[in-house]
Amino acid sequence: RLLHQGGLSVGLAPKPVQVLYGHGAAVSCVAINTELDMAVSGSEDGAVIIHTVRRGQFVAALQPPSASVPGPIFHLALGSEGQIVVQSSAWERPGAQVTYSLHLYSVNGKLRASLPLAEQPTALTVTEDFVLLGTAQCALHILQLNTLLPAAPPLPMKVAIR
Repeated sequence: RLLHQGGLSVGLAPKPVQVLYGHGAAVSCVAINTELDMAVSGSEDGAVIIHTVRRGQFVAALQPPSASVPGPIFHLALGSEGQIVVQSSAWERPGAQVTYSLHLYSVNGKLRASLPLAEQPTALTVTEDFVLLGTAQCALHILQLNTLLPAAPPLPMKVAIR
């Protein structure tokens, strides 16, 4: 049982409930949906791994599509029906300018859509029907969850969204 009080986590169990294995590099982000028994993690080497929450069993490994050198997965989110939204980064070659993309996977790990991003993502969340993407260039993008198509024009903000 985990409680949050004053921005601090309290009540952590002395031993972990599950230890999840499979990444070859440091884990950079995690999303969990206990109702769907899904834990999804992204790592610094660009890999995404799906485990069950209750038993900690490996389900699948996803590698976002890229014709270049994969970079870290900084953001991922889970939809209420098990949709997995992953923001990936990549370089054409080591030391080159980084490119960003958004990928949508089904609950069973099938790639459904990909979207190249012209701006650097800084925040990602999923609602019932939409993906909300904040950028360092001070824009809020609202995309349809099941297609990644724009649901509205980007909204300009006064500061970057975190």
